[in-house]
Amino acid sequence: MKKIYIDTTDNTKILVRLTIDSQEFVKEQKVESRSAQLVLPLIDELLKEHSLTSEKIDEKLIIPYSAAFQVVLNDSIEPVKANVDHLETDFQKKLSDQKIKVQSVVVLIVLFAILLINFVLFSWLNSSNNALTEQVSRFAQNSSNQQEINEQVKSKEARLKSLGWDGGIDKSLLLDQIASLLPPEVSLKEIAVNPINQAQSRTQKTLSFYERRIQVTGNSERIIPVNEWIARIKIKSWVKNIQLENFAYNNELNTGQFTVTINY
Repeated sequence: MKKIYIDTTDNTKILVRLTIDSQEFVKEQKVESRSAQLVLPLIDELLKEHSLTSEKIDEKLIIPYSAAFQVVLNDSIEPVKANVDHLETDFQKKLSDQKIKVQSVVVLIVLFAILLINFVLFSWLNSSNNALTEQVSRFAQNSSNQQEINEQVKSKEARLKSLGWDGGIDKSLLLDQIASLLPPEVSLKEIAVNPINQAQSRTQKTLSFYERRIQVTGNSERIIPVNEWIARIKIKSWVKNIQLENFAYNNELNTGQFTVTINY
């Protein structure tokens, strides 16, 4: 960028300064009094030294240019004008109209900027809302699927429960341990794994079984061997509870009959 600065503040000299980008070149001319005629030669000399030429302005454009500069810089400089009332009135009216136009343009630009911001914000919020709606729809669908799966699992668990399935425990191993601890004085008559719950079956009018229960019936002349056998079974880690339901002596068979219930 090239700029020319003219300094005539000192009445003993004239300074002409040429700025080309960041470089600065100065011409100085001493004068005995203010002389505007010396300025143009200094400018021409400075331009020629740096291979620059001046462009002549048509004299018809000087007054329009000066008038335009005065209008633009009206608030910063003292304008040169004719002391004619109607010209002053027209000038002030022109300035007022120009200010109104500028203010209107500024207001329109501000409104346009606000509308643009609102549009961008609305678009972003709308896209975010659509994304959230899609997530909620997926979550609702997953929740519905989860609920359906849970209901199916409960239905299958109830069916397995009604069939007497109790988690895949090896019941034959449990029965082997029960039999291995049997004293010689005790004999087994019957072992029922998850026996039928007679009372509940009658109430519900459907076949119902006890859960995780082994019912043992057998014979023993005395109750002491039976209690000893119960104590041996009780120490097993898989036994949750063991109880002697009844012990009755049968005179016809000349032996006692007992029923033991084991919960595992």
